[in-house]
Amino acid sequence: MYLILKLLARKIKAVRFRTIFGLALLHLVLTYFGFAYLGEADLTSSFISYAYYYTVTASTIGYGDMSPSSEYGQLFATLFLIPIAVSIFAALITKAIATMTNEIQKIKDGLGDFSNVKNHTVIVGCMPKKTDQLIREIDRSQCIVVTTECKPATDVQIIKAESLANVSDLTRAGVKNARRVVVMGKDDQETLLAALAVTALVPKDLHVVAYLDSAETAAILEANCKNVETVTDNSVAQLARSLDDPGASHVISNLVSNDDPASLRSTPLNNTNKNNVWYVKHLAESMLRQNATLIGYGSKEKPTMILRRDDVVPDDAIIYYIAEKDIDIRTIVV
Repeated sequence: MYLILKLLARKIKAVRFRTIFGLALLHLVLTYFGFAYLGEADLTSSFISYAYYYTVTASTIGYGDMSPSSEYGQLFATLFLIPIAVSIFAALITKAIATMTNEIQKIKDGLGDFSNVKNHTVIVGCMPKKTDQLIREIDRSQCIVVTTECKPATDVQIIKAESLANVSDLTRAGVKNARRVVVMGKDDQETLLAALAVTALVPKDLHVVAYLDSAETAAILEANCKNVETVTDNSVAQLARSLDDPGASHVISNLVSNDDPASLRSTPLNNTNKNNVWYVKHLAESMLRQNATLIGYGSKEKPTMILRRDDVVPDDAIIYYIAEKDIDIRTIVV
């Protein structure tokens, strides 16, 4: 019996929804005219009322408020209406469950489509430990990982890709609507190709971060892709800094970690009031009143980190500061 049911379920999964709905509509019309021919006026006086009766009967709910009154009508319902209507309804439910199950399995296997998702983070590439560490630092509920081989140990949505530079796979990951994109291939060549593919798809103002080992490759990528910020392996540099300045590495780690409430943040100044000139001293004092510490300003490629009190902050500068939460720059810049 189990094998028969399994075979039927497999056959039903191959049938399209439109076919099942077509059969249901055809059966509804045939039974309507059948009851009309048998003189069941109470059932067939209104097609809408009959459709209600048919649906209640097919779904086996059976309110009992409508039913055939004659013996021939009852016989027609017993032999033709109920068996076929219930079978069609069961096929519809089976098809719906199978479709949902297939879609869930596709997503688990990395074959889902997230092209309509917005304001999420896309991580292009999967590196053991590093990717999981990065996912822990961000909101993983809004994170999609594009991977060719390994899967992150952390439970996130994945896109199984032929290559990290495959346009269709990047599109399925929703890079066009992403809030930010991180590229981290298994080597610099893979990262470079993937970053070039990403920048060809995303808006020019979208922030893309690429992890590279070679400073030369990083310089080439930034020179050709203005919206890409490259990060090279600086663990050795942090170690050297710690030798001269004890605790420096911990300060750097805390500033970039989401585990520490006070972390490094940034926001565009967007000063549209050209008559209001912002000096470093005024901006720093205004941000202190918001429990934020100004540490730099300028472009993302080359921010100014030495703060001179009487220097003028450009109207289109990016402000870098330390705070426990993001501040609304509009409350400061009027």
